[in-house]
Formats: sequence, structure tokens, C-alpha cells
Amino acid sequence: MVPISGNGRSDLEGTVIESTPPSHLAFTWTVPGEKRPYGPTAVKMAFFGHESLVRLTLVHDNFADERERDLTAEGWAAVLSNLKTYLETGRPLLEAPWRVPKS
Repeated sequence: MVPISGNGRSDLEGTVIESTPPSHLAFTWTVPGEKRPYGPTAVKMAFFGHESLVRLTLVHDNFADERERDLTAEGWAAVLSNLKTYLETGRPLLEAPWRVPKS
């Protein structure tokens, strides 16, 4: 679970591994002070444009276990949903998707 600070942002740290604007971004991801004998997780993003469309491919790996992977997948679903809404409308979602209770 990613801790959320008082300002509503997640407290994470990492290192940019690769940055090739506008097509690729790779970075590590971990919670400050967390002991991870297998190292931080790693995120790779690739952006592909075609006419007026952009496809984002995201790979996030090096998880401790399936539970950590599943929780992270839920978080990415919320973040990407919010990003899609922002890019289409110029406004973020009214409710932070990670705060909406599951049905």
C-alpha cells in the first residue's frame, strides 16, 4: 500500500533510468525507508503516436508478491483513468479514483 501524505499525494521515491522524450520513460519506484531485498519496482512507459492518437504502453514489474502487483495494478488503473479524463476534457476527475470505494 502506498502511503498518502497530508497533501493527498503519494509518498514515493525513485530514479529515472531512461528518458527519451517524447517516446520513452523508465524509472524505479519505492516507498521511502521501505526495505526491499529484491530492489525497487521498475516502471517503463512507451508512447506511440499515430495520426491524432497516442498509445501508452506501461510495464511495472519486480514486485515482492502477487498482492503487491494486484494493489499496484488497481492504482495504475485509477491514475490512467484520471489521465485519460484530463487529456480529453482538460479537467481531472471530480473524485480521486483511488478514493472511490469498490462496489
